[in-house]
Amino acid sequence: MQNYILSLLFLLFSFVLCEERTFMLKSGNKITGEIMDIDESGNYAVYTSMGQVLFNQNEILLENVHIVTNDGDRVIGLLENEDNKTFHVTTDIGLMSILKMDVKHIDFDFTNNDYNKSFINKLNKSDQRFFYGDEQLIDVWFDPTGNVLPEGTIYISGLSGGYGITDKFQMSLRLWDYLNGNINIRPKFQIYDKGDIDKSKALSIGAHFYLTGAIPHKWEYKTVTSYNYSWNYINGGYDENNNWYSGEYVVDSTRHDNSEWEMITSNESSYEFYIAHTTSKLKGTGEGRINYNKGISISKIAEYSDIIYRVWVGSDVDIRKSLKITALLAYDPYLPTISELIENEKQTINNNFHLDFGVIYSWNNNFRVGLHLTSPFVAFYWKF
Repeated sequence: MQNYILSLLFLLFSFVLCEERTFMLKSGNKITGEIMDIDESGNYAVYTSMGQVLFNQNEILLENVHIVTNDGDRVIGLLENEDNKTFHVTTDIGLMSILKMDVKHIDFDFTNNDYNKSFINKLNKSDQRFFYGDEQLIDVWFDPTGNVLPEGTIYISGLSGGYGITDKFQMSLRLWDYLNGNINIRPKFQIYDKGDIDKSKALSIGAHFYLTGAIPHKWEYKTVTSYNYSWNYINGGYDENNNWYSGEYVVDSTRHDNSEWEMITSNESSYEFYIAHTTSKLKGTGEGRINYNKGISISKIAEYSDIIYRVWVGSDVDIRKSLKITALLAYDPYLPTISELIENEKQTINNNFHLDFGVIYSWNNNFRVGLHLTSPFVAFYWKF
């Protein structure tokens, strides 16, 4: 377990410490380094492996951008220049200045259809700057984040489906359980989403109601008592008064107590409530974000007395515009490990901690595919 945690920390720090950005200049030069300052005249001071380099914004190749503000306004045009606080964009209606603190989302090189590239080219490092990856997670596998589906967005996976009713509220359900007669519904409401493109925070609450069964994937380690019965025949004979008595069968029973993992089931209703928080930070490269997720859920299953809980923390990181890695650490005493299920025994308390790593790849505008280390191992979903 300790080795897994050290691997997780090393993986996260390796991306946090990557704070460089690449500039393509009109002269053909390419400058890669950390931005130290952008003054009011548009002069960039960039620290590179060769030392500090100075150049003006007029020397940088211009980029087409698509900006969405916190108020929902959309700006499409040519990024003429920027400073530490403002983007200056030439549009069809003139020059517009948008404060960075007011920007909710920005796409660079907007006219470039990145999805026409091959799989390998999409994984290669690009000179194109991007502040947001192609995918914003509403769940890290089965654990919610602070994000919700945008208004009008449809989500379909192999196990579930959902719809963004507003930019703050989504509704989803587990399709597979629904088709098997376990009627369920999962509302999620975003309490707040505040910040700017450099750093933002989102908090959401949600519930999962099962009307005809138990919340899935909850187990208990319980003692099961069984009996072995044997019939023994006792021969007849004469008693002390010389009276004959017939033989008879006598039942002997032996009690056995066995402990084993058993899925918690119910024929009645059950529910789950959760709260999830996400902090999103722009990487210093200007190429994607690092998102930190945490949350807690509490479940109650009818006919089962215990309150069931789960706590999780984790991160998802954009390493390419189309590729994201995830890491998750959860504490859940109601979820056995694979080895515990195979050996049918409860191991040390440390096995209440569950570690998961994974990757998510944006195949195109709508389709996503993912791999991770816990069941069901492979995930795929569509967003429209």
